[in-house]
This record gives sequence, C-alpha cells and structure tokens, in this order.
Amino acid sequence: MRIEALAIGRELLTGRTLEANANWLAKHVASLGGRLARIAVVDDDAAEIAAAVREAKARGADVLVVTGGLGPTFDDVTLAGVALAAGAPLAIDAAARRWIEEKYHDLFRQGLIEIDGLTPEREKMARLPAGARWFENPVGTAPAAALAWDGLEIWCLPGVPRELRAIFDAALAAPLAARLTGAGFAEATLPTDALDESTLTAVAQRLTEKHPGLHVKTNPTYFGDAEGLRVTFSANADSPAAARALVEAAIGEWKDALAKASKQ
Repeated sequence: MRIEALAIGRELLTGRTLEANANWLAKHVASLGGRLARIAVVDDDAAEIAAAVREAKARGADVLVVTGGLGPTFDDVTLAGVALAAGAPLAIDAAARRWIEEKYHDLFRQGLIEIDGLTPEREKMARLPAGARWFENPVGTAPAAALAWDGLEIWCLPGVPRELRAIFDAALAAPLAARLTGAGFAEATLPTDALDESTLTAVAQRLTEKHPGLHVKTNPTYFGDAEGLRVTFSANADSPAAARALVEAAIGEWKDALAKASKQ
C-alpha cells in the first residue's frame, strides 16, 4: 500500500514555519504497519496543488494525506486544488455548512469572536469537491474532507497540528489500520563503539539487501562525539510479530558481523 503526504503552505517554503505534520503522520502510519513513500511541500496555489495530486496518482499512490489550506483565508485553496485535479466541481455541503455555523455560534456565545454566524469567508470552508465526505474538527472550525478519485483516496486535513492530530485519531486511524490489516512495523536503535560511519556501511548494506522489508541505517554524528555512532534497524512485514522477529534477527547478524570484523 503506497501512502504519500502533501503539505501545503507558503510559510513552510519560506522557513517561517517548521513542517511537523508529515513527521507526525510518518510515525503514526508506521505504528499501524505502513510507511510514507513520499513527502512533498507545495505553495498555496491551486494549480500547484492539483499538479502534486495528479503526480501522486500517477505514481500509484493509494492514499494521499494533504495537510493545510482548509481555513477561511483567501490563500487557503487546498480543496480548490484537489477539485481541479480530480475534475470535481466545488459545491457547498449543507451539513458541513450547518456544522461550521454552529461552531461559530458557540465561539461567539463564549465571547471568543466578535462576529456571530457565517461570513463568506467562513462559508468557504464548506465548499467541498463533489463527492467528498467531510469530518468534524474536534478542536477547530475547518472540517476535514476525503475524496475517492479513481483508486486514490485523498484525505485533506487542517494544517494546525493539534487539529490534524485530533481528526486523524478520531476519524482516519481506524480505516487506515483496517486497510493495513496484517501489516507490521518494528524498529530498534543500538549504540556502537565505531568512530567512523564509513566502517559500518558495508554491513548495513549487506543486511538491507539480504532481508526484504528491512532497512539498516547508520546515524552520523560529529567525529569525536561522546555518544558515538548509532544504528537503527526498521522493518515492515506481514505482522507486528514478523517485523519484530526480522529486526531481532538482523541485530543478531549485525553483532556477529562486527565481532568477526574486530578479530581480523
């Protein structure tokens, strides 16, 4: 199953905001037994977003998680970009509109905003690609949306990290886990006594090539770093138990290889 992430926002491309959503998604997808195959960042531009969505589909992505650009401001154009890519016109979803309106009523009643009800900018968040499903946002005002397009499932989530995480956990983690049924992921990191990463790479490459689903990565440090080099073993397999067994077997082979090398 190929899963990709697409982060939207000029602030990410200028460095004003550190992109953290894809990192969080990568960890959570991995915990479910999957893996992000690609992470991309594009500008707040509908044509750029549409092109990135089409590229993901052309690569054979099964799920594309799009983050950011769902709010009420003029440059929140993610849904317009997704609609452009899929050839699905934008239209107001009545249920989403009612939900957004009630959200703003609540905020007004609490004294958190100055204007009650819907404005054109707020109503814009209910304008979804035709055929899209929407999801409530437990901690914000912008609903999420999902669109199935010719074999590609596109999930559009708000860019505010706590909103993205809340919606993912509440609405998307379970269906993704169901699609990844039977998949497993395991990871472990070990310290080494090595001082030079180049002395470890041959063993890492040999193990990675020998075991399908395994990746062995040496983690570089500064020369002379007191912590020394570390190596990470990660594996995707048919089950969590199989992934753990693969990691444990690789660690055993790693230690044996280093022990033999030290005697030469």
